[in-house]
Amino acid sequence: IGDEPPDDGLVNVPAPRLDDPLPYDYWRVNHDGTPFFHRLPSFGEQDRADEAAKAWIAAHGREPMPTHPAQRPADVPAVVKEYLNAAYYVTVAGEAMKSERRFLRTLRGVYARKYQLTPREGSSFTGQVLPNGADDLPLYWVVRETGMKRREAEGSDVLLDADKSPARLSLHPFKRKVVVGVHHYWEDEDGDLMREYAVAVASKIRRPPGVREGEHWVHVDLSEQTLVAYVGDEPVFATLVSTGKEPGMTPIGVHRLQSKHIATSMRDQPMEEDAYSIEDVPWTQYFHNNVALHGAFWHGGFGLVRSHGCVNLSPADARWLFGHTEPALPEGWHSISPGVGGFGRGSAVVITE
Repeated sequence: IGDEPPDDGLVNVPAPRLDDPLPYDYWRVNHDGTPFFHRLPSFGEQDRADEAAKAWIAAHGREPMPTHPAQRPADVPAVVKEYLNAAYYVTVAGEAMKSERRFLRTLRGVYARKYQLTPREGSSFTGQVLPNGADDLPLYWVVRETGMKRREAEGSDVLLDADKSPARLSLHPFKRKVVVGVHHYWEDEDGDLMREYAVAVASKIRRPPGVREGEHWVHVDLSEQTLVAYVGDEPVFATLVSTGKEPGMTPIGVHRLQSKHIATSMRDQPMEEDAYSIEDVPWTQYFHNNVALHGAFWHGGFGLVRSHGCVNLSPADARWLFGHTEPALPEGWHSISPGVGGFGRGSAVVITE
């Protein structure tokens, strides 16, 4: 009894927290071959599930085990829904006790032993609202921790360590770009220098053709790893992002939002080491096939190339952007597709190099 998935109507799914950076509670799987159960398992079922996982990993490494009972090894207990590997993420709806052991219950109504997962709250980094519009740009973020330099003498190419080390993700008031020797630097008003590659710059661009006056739209600069949100010609928000690394480069061009979701799951199951599964990725906005703007709670590497192709934002920034883009999500809805059911077209997402 209870070795099959429950009917959808029997799963108690909490409403998303729309006022929080993260709409759900997210947990990271700690170990390869972590079993998730259709119901709370007995000690014996847990032991058999663990032994089956060890045998699979010994034979197949991190290759995901099939989830259909007819396709997986016979020694896997029927109570096991699936095995997830380390660095996979699930959303948790509650806790339960069984045989003096604490379990987590996911939004999908399955169970995992609590000690095998770790909660993740995501980066607290946030971008900047621009109350003065274009007058607040450009903005300069330090994205690599490296000490600043100072010329030994005015006009000299000999550099000494300066008494400044701005923290990563902090803003710094650089004034100009200069060349010292063969390297490019950003220079502040005190004459102190930081290598160009350690700084991400958010700047204003012209509204591209096809973007209407007064439209809410977004520009992502791949070379700078920055995002600026606009209303018509006026920038209103700027922040850092992480875009796709080779071979999953974020596609350049003028795109349109295709769908918006408070949360949607993303899973890639290649027979490779970098297979991943993330339940309920927050504030997801697809704009080109399976490429989206979305919150990323699993890393804090904003300002640096990192993703499989999507545009990663901090949870707070992703939530802000979700509310900025068009069309707005009607109250009580979880997802929306622009251009369907009388809704207008989605906001433009402009990607440049």
